[in-house]
Amino acid sequence: MHIQRNSSCPCGSGKKFKKCCINRQLPADSIYQEAFYNVINQALPYPIGSPAENSVEFQRLEDWANSYLSQINQDHPLYSVLSDHLCTHQQIIDLAKSLQIWDYISVAEPLFDAWLSAQNE
Repeated sequence: MHIQRNSSCPCGSGKKFKKCCINRQLPADSIYQEAFYNVINQALPYPIGSPAENSVEFQRLEDWANSYLSQINQDHPLYSVLSDHLCTHQQIIDLAKSLQIWDYISVAEPLFDAWLSAQNE
């Protein structure tokens, strides 16, 4: 069974797969995948992923990036880095600065700073 990145995560966290367990994905042909996620989800005190990635501040940053992505076309200079989910938010912000994409920076950078501040509390 192959799970799409934007599908609900099979671990039951209620998050999208790409924001939760994508890095823990078992081989696509594994019949034990659902059972694995159920066991892991029951064993951990919080959903799979680091506490920083499950914070409210990080979720706001992710939501903004996804909202921005949904409003731009494929020719936009940030489209590929936002859609492939392989770059960190810092890398995307740095690229936006170098390209002077102020509408992205003006919202993403304060959200990123809030997330960093919350991690250090």
